[in-house]
Amino acid sequence: PSVLFNDEKAASELVRHILSKGYKNIGMIMGERNSVHTERRIAGVRTALKEAGIELSDDRILFGLWRRETGFELAPEMIAKGVDAIFCGNDNIAAGVCDYLRDQRKVPGKDIGVCGFDGQEFASYMYPKLTTTKLPLLQIGGKAGELIIAQIKGESFDKKEYSVDCTFVEGKTI
Repeated sequence: PSVLFNDEKAASELVRHILSKGYKNIGMIMGERNSVHTERRIAGVRTALKEAGIELSDDRILFGLWRRETGFELAPEMIAKGVDAIFCGNDNIAAGVCDYLRDQRKVPGKDIGVCGFDGQEFASYMYPKLTTTKLPLLQIGGKAGELIIAQIKGESFDKKEYSVDCTFVEGKTI
């Protein structure tokens, strides 16, 4: 069995927070298109938007690498689509979007909302502090250890995949 974090649930929670702050025109800048994390995060975003009666069109999802440069390079294209908030596939991409906004004399969270994903340590030192979700890496390791011990003992598993929830981290960019 494998132990993963719940991308879809965490993405939905982030989008519900974005919507609660009054944002309605949300776009996404993601990492690689064929990543399971990309697919699950998009599914979570679509779920939360659908609950709010908002459709996310495919042209509002851009793909790149999981790097800061991706956010910086794709931000102008996404902003040109008229979005008021950008959901980024990870904190690195979000940091690049924030860099671009500052270069344009715009303030993340004031002029355009930005959120990340992963809860990287640097996100808490950004100005303004990045809104994100923290990955439960310690809990994943603990659950994986439990499963290994169970396997050594010859126990059977009721699932092929175990999921651990992420933790929402409220910053100032949404």
